[in-house]
Amino acid sequence: MFQKEDVLRVIQGLKGGSYSAIMGIFPEEPTIILDEHLEALINSGHIIKFKGLYYPIVRSICRIPKRNSEASDDILLDNLSVEEIEKVFTAKEDDPMFFSGGYLIDETKTALFERYNNVIFDFHNFDYYLLSEFDNSYSKEGS
Repeated sequence: MFQKEDVLRVIQGLKGGSYSAIMGIFPEEPTIILDEHLEALINSGHIIKFKGLYYPIVRSICRIPKRNSEASDDILLDNLSVEEIEKVFTAKEDDPMFFSGGYLIDETKTALFERYNNVIFDFHNFDYYLLSEFDNSYSKEGS
């Protein structure tokens, strides 16, 4: 029996995909189980359904220099769920999945993020924001 983590890995590997493409990976499994896993992954903020396709959510920390002479960069956060983010931030009423990008990470919010990629914060030189987007680099070949 496949698990929702298996479905997440498939969607991440495909960088998005149609229901039939995902089901094609698990042809012997009942569709009701896939439906339950997809719903759970959407509700946890790991994937999104957009225009009939399922895409992985990519979350990162955007590090913006306080001096304009340097470019900003992003620090990838693997599989960070909405539930984990809610331990640090309160979602805006119109942004329950934390997509707006307006979430400033300050010194009081570092504990959650320090365990990802050994993030070391330098608040003297940088501002940090939580970013969320979906990976829509899906190609028709995966459908």
